[in-house]
Amino acid sequence: MCHLVIYIMPFLEVIRMNTLIDYCMKKEHLNRVVISTFDHDYTVQDIEQLNNEFLDMLGPTSDLTGKRVALLVPQTLAYISLVFVINKLGGTVIPLSPQHREGDLSAILSSASPHMIFTIKHLNGMPYSDVMKEWIRGNNAECTLFESEEGMDWKRTDFEGKQAVKDTFDRHFILFTSGSTGVPKGVVMGQEVIIHHMGIIPRLINGQEGDRYLHIPPQTVAFGLVGILCAIHLGYRVAIPNQFDLPKIMNMMNRVGVQKVVSTPSILKGMYNLSKAIDPLVFQNIKECYLAGEMVNPGEVNEFTLMEKTKFIGVYGITEAGGIMTCDLRGELEWDVDEVYQFKVVEEELFLKSPAIFTCYYNQLGMTKEVLQEDGWFQTGDLAYLTPEHKVVIQGRKKDVIKKGGQQVIPGEVEKTLENYKSVKQAAVIGAPHSVYGEQVVAYIVAEQDVNTKELYHYCANKIAAYKVPDHIELIDEIPMTSGKTDKNTLRKRFKNKEKTLKK
Repeated sequence: MCHLVIYIMPFLEVIRMNTLIDYCMKKEHLNRVVISTFDHDYTVQDIEQLNNEFLDMLGPTSDLTGKRVALLVPQTLAYISLVFVINKLGGTVIPLSPQHREGDLSAILSSASPHMIFTIKHLNGMPYSDVMKEWIRGNNAECTLFESEEGMDWKRTDFEGKQAVKDTFDRHFILFTSGSTGVPKGVVMGQEVIIHHMGIIPRLINGQEGDRYLHIPPQTVAFGLVGILCAIHLGYRVAIPNQFDLPKIMNMMNRVGVQKVVSTPSILKGMYNLSKAIDPLVFQNIKECYLAGEMVNPGEVNEFTLMEKTKFIGVYGITEAGGIMTCDLRGELEWDVDEVYQFKVVEEELFLKSPAIFTCYYNQLGMTKEVLQEDGWFQTGDLAYLTPEHKVVIQGRKKDVIKKGGQQVIPGEVEKTLENYKSVKQAAVIGAPHSVYGEQVVAYIVAEQDVNTKELYHYCANKIAAYKVPDHIELIDEIPMTSGKTDKNTLRKRFKNKEKTLKK
């Protein structure tokens, strides 16, 4: 059975600009502060100046058309300027998260085969430059590597080797997420799609000139990147934490005069609990709070007693389609879809159609065809139904992706890491409810011999990002199976029963 709703409204009109710089940078906003960090405020003019410096560094006539450029640059001003410059020169931007570890990065680099890489040398003990060089040499890749301590002064090294194939498109973005088996998926979207997203996001978060946001979404994901571009384009201000340091975030909120918050529920809880102890006024003054990245339980926002007058709005989005819909978190969790999307429910799965939908998965034609139909309908993988008022109610996920603290964890990737450990014969990973992070990662393993779980935790921490490391590891005699597949429902029940027993 198919339920279809089409808004009879014009799609977002996008004027095809030459570059993102042409679209985003407005003369009337040149002196306006649009980005704040713990210790710096940046105007549009600051961004423009750094754009020119990076253009001079690369050479104003450099042609990056068809070339892929990877960015591992945590410093926000440098990162956003490099995005602008690479786009201007015709290149495709590949953002890389500083949360990635060696295994994650190597898999993404092998999938993307970048022609050029910008990376900081090291962060939190991770030698990113060395990881990049090892990948380049190990793959005999022709690649230009730029290294920097903080993102401002760059050292260039040109490596000779096998030349990577150029793409037939230009001025695109490839945003990597984990595939269902842990293999990276590169979500490809053109400049026009990004500009569509820049029309949608301000509607979802009520973004207006002069607003001051605490902006938590990572700048390497679509929501985070587009949020910064919107601030530059529309003239509002985003306060972006340099790192997850709660006292410094509180100080920055006070300094900037934050009125609105965009966050995940788990990070909001951490900030709120600290604020209650040291500075309750920080959150009492918040007018609007937008929560995304994790599911929120009905009535959960009522726990924020200092924010009784705050408007709480849920924002639902996925990388392939951007920000899609919102709901009032103080009421029923029924979602209003943005005007730019057509939507329908087919066999209990939510489908979307819009100019804001991604183009394809990079070099993954088969995977693209599984979710993107020839007529443009995108299968989200979320189970849903429509109310009589044509609102969307999300019931669950078709696949077993774990969403922990706003980050996506693919069980198959964690299982593979565990099974590569010398004493582990088989592993199964599930998501289980968590009061702070939304979900936690629980691993069940069958061992060939005695396993020291502390050593296994340490092993995982060195192989995958910290948020992917199992929160609980339990040894069992055998993995339950059904129809030839791991019976994860049985494992979920097992964990739930154990939790109940421990609480007695």
